Amino acid sequence: MEHMFNLLPWREQRRQACRRFWGQLLVSVAGMMALIIVLFHTKTAQDKRIATLWLQSDTQMLSALKAKQPHFQALRQSWLNQKARMHRHSHTRRWQQRLAELADKMPDNAWLTEMHFQQGQLSVSGFARTFQSLSELEQALETTDGFLLRQAGSTERDAQGRWQFHYQLNKEDEHAAQP
Repeated sequence: MEHMFNLLPWREQRRQACRRFWGQLLVSVAGMMALIIVLFHTKTAQDKRIATLWLQSDTQMLSALKAKQPHFQALRQSWLNQKARMHRHSHTRRWQQRLAELADKMPDNAWLTEMHFQQGQLSVSGFARTFQSLSELEQALETTDGFLLRQAGSTERDAQGRWQFHYQLNKEDEHAAQP
């Protein structure tokens, strides 16, 4: 006897299994694509938030710096003023040293009655009791740092027998004198 086999249900099972397999594959691919798109949008949104925060931070920092700018400018101006004062003080100190040196070199029998400084030229006038004091004064003026004695000034005797003198000294270039 012959047995008959019906393969129709088996074929139907195989088709359903095949449809399930391809359906699951399609759903899983679609799910993966959806997950990738969601992750991409999340990352993009996060990057956008970070960029916004950086921009806000930079804007706040710039406004804070602009708010502090007058303070920094005032500090800079104060520093420049102090630097100028120190330069003037240094300049005054050099003058003080030069004049103190001149005073130390002055002979005992000579004294100054006038001293003028104008346009790099120092003019001194005074009296000396003896001609020797006048000669010592001229040597002192020649050796005073910072000044060059021009030709000998005028000298004459007054009614009391004192020697009246007048000398002019040119100021040396300070930058040339410094090593």
